[in-house]
Amino acid sequence: TLGPDASEHVLTPVQWHPATKFADPYFGTATDYSERYNRAYGLIPSYVSAGASAAGYSLTMAIQDAFRRCTFPEQGVDADSLLFTAGLLQCEQVVGERGTGYERVMRSLVKQQINTFFGEIALNSFRRNVALSPITAQIQSGVLQATLPIEVANKALVMPKPPPKDEDSGAEKIGTLHKDAFITVVVVVVGSFLILCLAVLLTLGRSRQQSRMLERMLVISPDDLLIINHPVRLCDGSYECGKAMHRNTLVALEPLTEVKQKEMELNTKLGVSLKSFSIHGLTSSVAIAKDSDFPAGYKGSMHDLSSQPLGVLHNADPAHDLEAPSIIIQACWKRGALVSA
Repeated sequence: TLGPDASEHVLTPVQWHPATKFADPYFGTATDYSERYNRAYGLIPSYVSAGASAAGYSLTMAIQDAFRRCTFPEQGVDADSLLFTAGLLQCEQVVGERGTGYERVMRSLVKQQINTFFGEIALNSFRRNVALSPITAQIQSGVLQATLPIEVANKALVMPKPPPKDEDSGAEKIGTLHKDAFITVVVVVVGSFLILCLAVLLTLGRSRQQSRMLERMLVISPDDLLIINHPVRLCDGSYECGKAMHRNTLVALEPLTEVKQKEMELNTKLGVSLKSFSIHGLTSSVAIAKDSDFPAGYKGSMHDLSSQPLGVLHNADPAHDLEAPSIIIQACWKRGALVSA
């Protein structure tokens, strides 16, 4: 629940309030009526009770006004005869006031306009009170007070609503924030930063894992090759590719000199200087050897060229070294042959 403080200074319309300054000669002020009612019944009167009392007072005033200029020729006349027997009353002749007592009372009510402890009363042709102004009440210090209209109010309207009282005015503050609020802000900021750092670390770890997986897919170890046949040098000096099995996949074995020659021929045709060497469409910077490393018949032993960058010969000048390609493939040589898928 919101509690009593949440309703402080709330406005509401009411039909009647016992503290208003409305009054009449019979009941007195609204406060007088409320006190008399409380003494008689032990209750605070509601607007229903007050309205009923005001209606009785209004009818009394209308009857007095209706028969003010009339005399009663007989004693002991009952109310029904007084209201509904024609010719019973002897009244001063006034235009428009002929008729039974009931008709005279109704005409008096229609033209009536009086002030009562309940407020002003004036009935229209439908016998509705069109003169009553609702009261605007406001809760002040937990008590409903009449604040408008000003001429009948018992308390002044509080507007705008004042700021709530600072119950923690003596609490320790850090800057403009209370200590507890400051701690909450710090915890939220630090927690968010730690979560962000964790997300970055997870992203980097995932990226590195994917890089290692890609590297494992591109790296070919000599131990993973099952040689079917080695490359054969033809009469024209070119080589016929050898064959090997790599993880149930048939791969071709080409001498590196053959690949280099094809690259140089292609670059010469395109008019572009040689920058890197391609292995079946893949760029590598792993190994290269001189032509002298591949004697006819491939009688030499296995050459591990992983310590030399692709495109750099044994006697190459570092000043004319080739640019490193973007993708690195671990190539393996077996008897002077380069493995390519």
